[in-house]
Amino acid sequence: AYEIPKRDWSSDVCSSDLKTIQKQLLTEHRPVWFPNAGFVKTPVVERDVLPPGWRAKGPYIIEQMDATTVVPPKALVRNDALGYLHIDLG
Repeated sequence: AYEIPKRDWSSDVCSSDLKTIQKQLLTEHRPVWFPNAGFVKTPVVERDVLPPGWRAKGPYIIEQMDATTVVPPKALVRNDALGYLHIDLG
């Protein structure tokens, strides 16, 4: 079973804090090929450290021990209070 690590984050992340949090979560950037955009420099983050309420506009690579989630350019991704990722491809 996947266990969500306990972190010292507030349950609701203010949008003014999102840029600071994005920088703290970032592991690296990778060139990723997307059909409608070609190669795009894409941020990579670890899923187990995403705080509840985290949200971002793609592209993103979200890695975890047993899976990798690819968020395409212009898609919106958010992490809910239970740790589930929701992706809106719009």
